Amino acid sequence: MFERYVDNTRRVIFVARTQADETGSEEIDSEHLLLATLRAEPALAAHLPSEAAIRSRIGAIGLPKQSTDLRFSMAAKTALQSAAEEATRLGHSQIAPIHLLMGLLKDEESLAAELLKGHGITLPQVEALSLNPPAPPAEEGMLQIITGFWTSRAVYVAAKLGLADLVKDGPKSIAELASATGSHPDSLFRMLRALASVGIFAEVEGGRFGSNPLAATLEDRPGALRYNAMAELGQEHYAAWEEFPYSVRTGGLAFAEKFKQPVWEYFAQNPEHGEVFNRSMSTLTEWFTQAILAAYDFSGSGKIIDIGGGHGAFLNAILGQASGARGVLFDAPPVIAEASKLTSGRAEKIAGNFFEAVPESGDLYTMKMILHDWNDEGCHTILSNIRKVIAPGGKVAIVEMVLAPGPEAPFKNFLDLNMLVMTGGRERTESEYRTLLEKAGFRMTRVVTTGSLMSIVEGAAV
Repeated sequence: MFERYVDNTRRVIFVARTQADETGSEEIDSEHLLLATLRAEPALAAHLPSEAAIRSRIGAIGLPKQSTDLRFSMAAKTALQSAAEEATRLGHSQIAPIHLLMGLLKDEESLAAELLKGHGITLPQVEALSLNPPAPPAEEGMLQIITGFWTSRAVYVAAKLGLADLVKDGPKSIAELASATGSHPDSLFRMLRALASVGIFAEVEGGRFGSNPLAATLEDRPGALRYNAMAELGQEHYAAWEEFPYSVRTGGLAFAEKFKQPVWEYFAQNPEHGEVFNRSMSTLTEWFTQAILAAYDFSGSGKIIDIGGGHGAFLNAILGQASGARGVLFDAPPVIAEASKLTSGRAEKIAGNFFEAVPESGDLYTMKMILHDWNDEGCHTILSNIRKVIAPGGKVAIVEMVLAPGPEAPFKNFLDLNMLVMTGGRERTESEYRTLLEKAGFRMTRVVTTGSLMSIVEGAAV
């Protein structure tokens, strides 16, 4: 019985946080949480009484386990709530074993607190441990980085098979999942077991697998990341990264070295892959649009032209804010033909090539994640074509991830490498955008940060 309690509780510690009522675990009391803590964190367990000692004490007490409902005991709930408070105080987003231990000690009436205090373990001692956590060996951290692509490829296969949608309404057996996806049952089980061990999908009793917050991000729905996983971790992106050493050695385009053609030509010849990529970009648009609209006022413009606007979702949202503006969606002919998300009656669609010319007389030209696809020469051509036809006093609003130090830097810097591999473009600093704008006849007026990874680089025609 204890094995089952401990295993269930470990999932609570690392995945479910305080969602105790949703675990479906029976009779988990504070002593089981304590045992789970010993199992979950060996370095911490070295400072605590042994598991055998705790089991012996529980057996000596003869504590009855008569509850048969599917709720946690009040003691365990209190412990989890206290642990969550400690996690918040320490700035952690998830409950680590050290925080759970603090919560157990704070629950004065729990058996776990009695067991710990009986062995001389006090809250100040545990707090001291939390302030000086033992650092894992550098080799362990590097090994996780080296093998990270194992997880990534498993995520790709899960996304490709649509597993998240199959389990979103409840856990399914491996037999059911294998039948629905045409997969080898044992191999599928091994993959899901590995993903569940890092918090993607949840393994439940009876060898079944269900959803959890990370798995839900792979569902086929607006705002989810299924198509991002498919585009970035499989198909052309993953293969192109095989030639990353070529880009580092030569500065050349890894994608072209691998596929013998630029990425946009490849998508034109492989429209099914292009559609996966476009759907992944639409997800990013959905993510960032509200933050952009909240940070930047588009309502002062009479004519807004969205350059490289894709299927029209971004321009449609802008026109919803700028109720007095007219809009123009401008992109390549095949894209414009599929631009079904532009529903505003105040907008028109124009097909063309922004390296040749762009629609005239816009008060505001918007470009979302366009310039990062191109080298400086290509960006100069696009901006110069806009400068030739922009209305007097007109502006450009460049929506991109601006490179700067900070917690977002790793993602942005590695996205910069992805541009090196895929398109020959790059992510840029504020200074680099200023140089691009000035060379094309614009003056940078401001950089607007948003509540997302995106910023808005604004330039005025001079």
